[in-house]
Amino acid sequence: MSSVVKIDMPYEILKDAVYFKKKVEDKPDDNENSWRYLRASLLYACMAIEGYLNNFMLNYVNMNKEDMEKEIEKYLTSEISVHTKLTVGLKIITGDSMKANSEPYKTFKEINSIRNKLVHYSWDEGKKTYDQLTLNNVDRSIENAKEMIKGIHDLDKSEYPQWVDLLH
Repeated sequence: MSSVVKIDMPYEILKDAVYFKKKVEDKPDDNENSWRYLRASLLYACMAIEGYLNNFMLNYVNMNKEDMEKEIEKYLTSEISVHTKLTVGLKIITGDSMKANSEPYKTFKEINSIRNKLVHYSWDEGKKTYDQLTLNNVDRSIENAKEMIKGIHDLDKSEYPQWVDLLH
């Protein structure tokens, strides 16, 4: 029988975002690879936030399953948008939610907009999309991922994981 390895996937994915950002910093003149690494880094930073939020919500459901109404459990574990999770989902869990016009959610919306343009790429938007794919925006996406995780725990009045401060 094989043993089960438990991996903190949001942490691993955010480490990957940092790794790919450093690849660009190490060879900034390698344009083809720079685009690849910038894309990967920004996408991974966004994935880390959503993955962390999914785990946060699932952990809440698992810890409160006996006292939770089935409709709420079903809603919190359904495929709802990341924005709905950050507002409605967190409101159900913590009594508060991320505010759309406040940090860190405001920056997340900007970064996630770039992510959406990459994932749902359009020839018509190509140059505009790649003009936004900069080392500065990748830095912002990584820092924002860490701030979003901290923000989730601020709402919950709980401690965020130590690895958030260890990633550079």
